[in-house]
Amino acid sequence: MPDTAPAFADPLPNVPWVESPFFERLLAARAPDPLLAERARFFRENGYLVVDFELPDFDAVTAGILEALEGRYVDGIRLQDAWRIHEGVRRIAAHPPMLDLLAGLYGRAPIPFQTLNFKVGTEQPLHSDAAHFSSVPERFMCGVWVAFEDMDEGNGPLEYVPGSHRLPIWGYDALGFTGSEDSRRGERERYNALWSALPEALGLRRERFTVRRGQALIWAANLLHGGSPRLDRTRTRHSQVTHYYFEDCAYYTPLRSDPFLGRIAFRDIVDVRTGAPVPNRYNGAALPPAVAEALDPASGVNPVGGRPPRLQRLLRAAAEPRGGAQWRIEEEPASLFLHPNPGGAETAAVAFSGLLFEGRSRFEATLELRHPEARPVRFAVALRAPGAAEPVHAESRVLAAGERLGWMVDLPAVRGPHELVLSTEMEPDPAFGGLVVRRRNVNAHAFFHDPALRHG
Repeated sequence: MPDTAPAFADPLPNVPWVESPFFERLLAARAPDPLLAERARFFRENGYLVVDFELPDFDAVTAGILEALEGRYVDGIRLQDAWRIHEGVRRIAAHPPMLDLLAGLYGRAPIPFQTLNFKVGTEQPLHSDAAHFSSVPERFMCGVWVAFEDMDEGNGPLEYVPGSHRLPIWGYDALGFTGSEDSRRGERERYNALWSALPEALGLRRERFTVRRGQALIWAANLLHGGSPRLDRTRTRHSQVTHYYFEDCAYYTPLRSDPFLGRIAFRDIVDVRTGAPVPNRYNGAALPPAVAEALDPASGVNPVGGRPPRLQRLLRAAAEPRGGAQWRIEEEPASLFLHPNPGGAETAAVAFSGLLFEGRSRFEATLELRHPEARPVRFAVALRAPGAAEPVHAESRVLAAGERLGWMVDLPAVRGPHELVLSTEMEPDPAFGGLVVRRRNVNAHAFFHDPALRHG
């Protein structure tokens, strides 16, 4: 007599099946091929998986990446979202066999949304990505780390804690402070203290990812991981990390959110494969933009009247152009466009007064001079309290054609309204240059580009 038992109905359809308490029954119902079943069982138990990254032209692709990114790493360590400037980075992030494996492990289609390319080991303390990148439903996020060269104890390999992914995902409410209002980065050291204490308290062991070039480590959202010490500081540790979300989720940053207070820092992610935005979704339906706007912490941390565009929440009114600057705020995508004075006689600048930075521990930007024939451009930023003789922070960078630099300003001591002045200088050249500041969540991203390409 044939088996007529009904198919297993998953009581927790919004939990990754490899992390579900019903894993064994789901495994039997899904009946994956033996290799995927073995990998799923190992991943469920340990929170990570080591596989070969089977890209036929891996050597050529990684050599091209290393050549293209040399000299561009922020602080000589890493570069975020280099897929925007090099196709090889995008190919690593969007490798079809890896996407298929992630889909098999999670039961949903993966979405590569961020890349990080490393020149050396970070020596970063143990941490959980679930505090930085999270989703609703929870745990639909993972990372994939690909070795571009051999890793051993000398060049600071990745470190992780097997089994730690099964721990609760503790939010700011458990640690006793309000993330959406916190501007004291020392408060966030509580997370580091928690993560460093957990392995010993729970009897969990640390392991190091000492592997050969061309292998990859997949890790679950809540797996504790970090960078071990670089014993030989003359050596590199070239690698690429890609972070993945999964379809049909809402994406947000827990470190800047307090859902109980109605403050959620939603992420406006893009799919690395296409560059297209990915909508936030909740139980199969798109999240209405008004919901994200209403719950954005910026509306409470940096209030302005009404509900202006998100960029204008960051760069509040009273914009004052200086030095003949050409500038405008564009709605789609939300951006500030600043063109250097083509005559070159004066510094082009736009000053924004009354900016409130409470609740922001860091202001980040990426500067890029994209046009291959552009002459060098100097970009400068100054943050100044009203009436102060000296700025809180002042910095300038000179960019040559093709360069891309990261810029970061720590803001732990900034209180009250400040003036932010963005300025550019360039050789007299009416054809090239331009500055775009884009806002994504609470960060700003700045790009130099050729205005003729965008504005006709």
